[in-house]
Amino acid sequence: MVLERDYMRLRAHVLRAAAGALQKRNVLVDESDLDPHYNSAWYALHGRLARGETIANVEGFLVVIVMRRAFDDLRRVDRERRHVAHDFPSELVPDRAHDGDVLVRFEDHRALRELFEGLRERLSERERRAFALCYLAGYTRPQAAPVIGVSPARMEKIMDDVSRKVGALAELIRDDGWCEARRSLIGAYALGIVQPGSPRHRQADDHLQHCARCRRHVRLLRGLGPRA
Repeated sequence: MVLERDYMRLRAHVLRAAAGALQKRNVLVDESDLDPHYNSAWYALHGRLARGETIANVEGFLVVIVMRRAFDDLRRVDRERRHVAHDFPSELVPDRAHDGDVLVRFEDHRALRELFEGLRERLSERERRAFALCYLAGYTRPQAAPVIGVSPARMEKIMDDVSRKVGALAELIRDDGWCEARRSLIGAYALGIVQPGSPRHRQADDHLQHCARCRRHVRLLRGLGPRA
């Protein structure tokens, strides 16, 4: 899949192109500061492809999203700077980030993979659609409501639940606790308790495919020693 194959290959070129385009607009920014926006753009691409859309120019799409996120950052910083200067001391400024902002805080591929692994398991089908629209495609909640087929009030409740689950997962992953949270599943898998072909078996397989630490744990439980 293009997301897995091209994530690292496209990164340097996209960041360089976005930084150059921003500089032409008198916005001076280091490429390293755009790196979190690349992750956001990458998953925006994922959302489009998951909905069956065709992206003819993947690099161009990523550059545009990175630039939009950079401009969003500048506008948000400016708003909050004025808010702090005129109304509140800095420690009282509320977090006013929109739904999708949690994604840009994940700066490495492993953390993003763990986040989406958790969301596949913890969100219902409707919640996953809402997540894709509001976190990946940039829809507001009112805009997403008719796409999901619910009222705006119902959409607010759905996204409140989604945001709560995303926040809990984000905190768990930032604390490096995702593998520990999988320990019971991986243990049952290693001991043959999980039925092959079941959803839990597929979850364990998916996690073990990318996690060397948990693969070592499986080998230990099966008595094969701690070899890597």
